[in-house]
Amino acid sequence: MQYSVLDDVATHFAYTFYRTIASGKSVDVALKEARIAMKHSDKSNGFDFATPVLYCDTFPPPRRPKYSIENI
Repeated sequence: MQYSVLDDVATHFAYTFYRTIASGKSVDVALKEARIAMKHSDKSNGFDFATPVLYCDTFPPPRRPKYSIENI
């Protein structure tokens, strides 16, 4: 978390985040679902959902075309 949040809200985030990953979804989807759960938490201040940040490269590297002698 980039800022402090209440323990109850952080626990709700962690539960939803890891439950989503355990169900086979990707980390970015898990983060999105956990942030939504945080926003709807009873003790959320309405801005807590913006606190978790994930830095990653989700795009695969560009594919190089396959060349063969027949294609040249």
